[in-house]
Amino acid sequence: MDGQTPIDQLEELTALAANWAAEQERRVLCEGVPLSERELADAKIIGVRYPERVRLLRVEAVPVPAHPMLAAAAASIHFLTSAPRGLALEYGIFVRSDHWRDRALIAHELVHTAQFQRLGGILPFLQTYIFARRNSPLSPNLHIPMRNRRLSECAFGIGSSGDRSARLFRLTGTLSTPAARFS
Repeated sequence: MDGQTPIDQLEELTALAANWAAEQERRVLCEGVPLSERELADAKIIGVRYPERVRLLRVEAVPVPAHPMLAAAAASIHFLTSAPRGLALEYGIFVRSDHWRDRALIAHELVHTAQFQRLGGILPFLQTYIFARRNSPLSPNLHIPMRNRRLSECAFGIGSSGDRSARLFRLTGTLSTPAARFS
């Protein structure tokens, strides 16, 4: 990256990140399992298009990029914090084994799947996340620890009330049972 402008560096890193994410999504789609009936119903309420395409992969640790520049960049913007419980990469969702089938976590990751869809895929999602996070359609509260809050608030974050799926979710209350809380 020597001699490159900061914009060139960002473009190169974004391309690296998109390639890494696409590879990881392919892994989940090949090795993962479909959503359960309950998770499919949750995905539909959340607004995921084609929820039958989503796959979950149980892992001991959510993967992080091995490329040194990409790993450093991810760390610098707090993307993939230490020991994340899950990671959605469009239709592929990694779930750490100690949180396997955790309804609240999967609902949270399904919100990201819907965001990938709304934004047009992995590259537009990453560009929005990296370059315009504060002014993006992504809720900034999705990445704040949300212990002891209703799942509806956790899944959609505060400030996303204009989102059709969030309104539907709040109206139905389907996922906001006392049992469906973050631990």
